[in-house]
Amino acid sequence: MPRSIFSATFDESKNLINDILLNMNVANLKKPSKIGILIYSLLLILLPNYIIVYFVALEWKDFRSFSYAIFIVGLIIWLLIWIIVFLAPNYLKLYLNYFNLLFIGAVWLTVEMVWFLIYCLHRYHQEYLLVFMFATIIIFLTIFIKHRVHLFRVLLFNDKENWADNLLKKKKKVLYAILPPFVAVCLIIKYISKYIFKVNIELHYNLFSLFIMFDISLLALIFAEIYFISPIMLFGYYLHKYPEEYREFKNQTSIQWYGKLYARIKGFKLDDN
Repeated sequence: MPRSIFSATFDESKNLINDILLNMNVANLKKPSKIGILIYSLLLILLPNYIIVYFVALEWKDFRSFSYAIFIVGLIIWLLIWIIVFLAPNYLKLYLNYFNLLFIGAVWLTVEMVWFLIYCLHRYHQEYLLVFMFATIIIFLTIFIKHRVHLFRVLLFNDKENWADNLLKKKKKVLYAILPPFVAVCLIIKYISKYIFKVNIELHYNLFSLFIMFDISLLALIFAEIYFISPIMLFGYYLHKYPEEYREFKNQTSIQWYGKLYARIKGFKLDDN
């Protein structure tokens, strides 16, 4: 039975430092500046999410409360994680920052985008496209996750690479492999559906174009989260699992590694070693 990607030893976990797919050193990520975090949060997370929910709530009055509830729940989760970041030990703050900015923020935006698309398709009675969208997302999500887990096993436990690993290293070939069949399926559905569902052709094309744009955007976002962000998250997990081992590995004192605030919260004394 294959080992879990969460069961690596300390020595095995160090293999994550250089991700073979991205050639990214996750152990030496740069800490984002406070101004950068603020600008990113306002322009790429808070503002887009609020604009989407405000528009849907304005147009879809029957679900106004639900629209705002989605925004409020996302905001509460996002703010709670910032509190956790503040209270976390120094060694984990950086990875929690990335987790909140790049994962929670992206998931929140994805939920809002899906809600907006549901509104658009429901308004013009094109709900069948939602079935296609969710089916597409589930299929690709399953493929991406299974392959990413395999890549982690290659890194952690020296499992053998397969043809998909080699393909993914050549980024252009990934597009050539994924986009043509996806576009072909979309075109088939586009031309078949206009005869099955009696709608205005121009309206149908406009909605379908909007749907394709959203679907591709969501798939790109999911791809980025699974392949680019997950190594950072997994390495943060192992930092927390083996804190003392990594402290010695990075040659830091207890105060540098844990921080005085975390020490007071946990109630233990920190030495200078």
